Amino acid sequence: MARKSRTVGKWSKAQVQYNLQCNDEWQYRALEFLYDRQTAHEQGMCQTIDKNGVGFTGFDAEILSSFASQVKRGRRLSGRQFEICNKRLPKYWNQIMDGIEERMVAEALIAA
Repeated sequence: MARKSRTVGKWSKAQVQYNLQCNDEWQYRALEFLYDRQTAHEQGMCQTIDKNGVGFTGFDAEILSSFASQVKRGRRLSGRQFEICNKRLPKYWNQIMDGIEERMVAEALIAA
């Protein structure tokens, strides 16, 4: 059975992946969001230790954690760092959509 394409609010999988590949602001926010989903121990080690399905993969943890830490300190990414993000961030589309959905629910609860 084919899986339906996921849409959250106005965002489709393809739109989220495109923005994670091409939009600098989305990349900054995604790095911070994914880094915040890492455990404190993983953040300190710049590694993925727990196989919990959130945050960075083991392959990406070291480099993307360093980028996220840089962004959290208010520093900008270089052109080469953006090139790396362009290739690596789109695979995290599902976690980003989870974050969009969580934010939409929180905003609805506040408005209620």
